[in-house]
Amino acid sequence: MVYSKTYNAIINELENKNIEDIHLLGKFIQFGINLVQSTKELKEELLDYDNIYQVHVTDIDLDFWFKIYKGSFTYRKGINDNSTLKIIFTRQLMLKIIKGEITLSEAYLKGLIQIHGNLSQAVKIRNLINFYFRYLKKNFNLDK
Repeated sequence: MVYSKTYNAIINELENKNIEDIHLLGKFIQFGINLVQSTKELKEELLDYDNIYQVHVTDIDLDFWFKIYKGSFTYRKGINDNSTLKIIFTRQLMLKIIKGEITLSEAYLKGLIQIHGNLSQAVKIRNLINFYFRYLKKNFNLDK
């Protein structure tokens, strides 16, 4: 499957190269955007969202944000002052989340991740991320 091969190739790059390269992280996020745009089930999951989420990766001083609005998804490098939720973690934790080795909830409960903003928005984005990874595993038989 094309998506499975693409996903695994990106994960391998993230493991073997420096995630500080925003292009590489952008490649992973763009993979998700493309999958959402071409998959009715995933796109429908985004219909009730109207939020901007800010992410800060502390040890590499990386900031990016994404906006989800009625089925559309926008991603940009930098800081968006209109974000409704800020998520803060390290490069290694980010890679573990992407690889499915730990969930956002587990990381939060272990004190590995900081969340600033509305807790209900944190739960909502957690549910979306969990749904996305379950979808990948179910439909593309991903081993990661």
